[in-house]
Amino acid sequence: MTIVIYTRDDNTAQIIKNNSINSHNNSFRYSDYYGEKQEIAICNIEYIKAHRRYSSLIFDGNEITISKNLGVLEHEFKNTTLIRVHRSYIINSTFVVNITEKKITLSSGKKIPVGPKYLDNLYGKFPDAFLACGKRGPCKKFHLLQ
Repeated sequence: MTIVIYTRDDNTAQIIKNNSINSHNNSFRYSDYYGEKQEIAICNIEYIKAHRRYSSLIFDGNEITISKNLGVLEHEFKNTTLIRVHRSYIINSTFVVNITEKKITLSSGKKIPVGPKYLDNLYGKFPDAFLACGKRGPCKKFHLLQ
């Protein structure tokens, strides 16, 4: 498997191979172009955005593009804090600060759309956001307490 990594700082690209989830310490592992093993802590991944057959992981102000589609990543991150909320997005639930009917705001200020198909995923992670309205659907606006 080949992965392309882009960093915003120097706009360089590297080819990344052999990525996987390390469930023992909750990290995403991959080997860079030079064969050196790298890890990203799953708790640092803010969100993942789909680009057809590729996905971009956004974390700590960096962006890594890997050659896995969002469906594969959704399955790999199944038992983590990452949840799918849209056909093009997976978010880290620990970064959520606001949920509205059609979008989620992350602590960075990034607004992520919510797809109707993925409301059950949100309900499973944030039942209080739904129960506060007395219905099974997102409130017009709900702020998570920190």
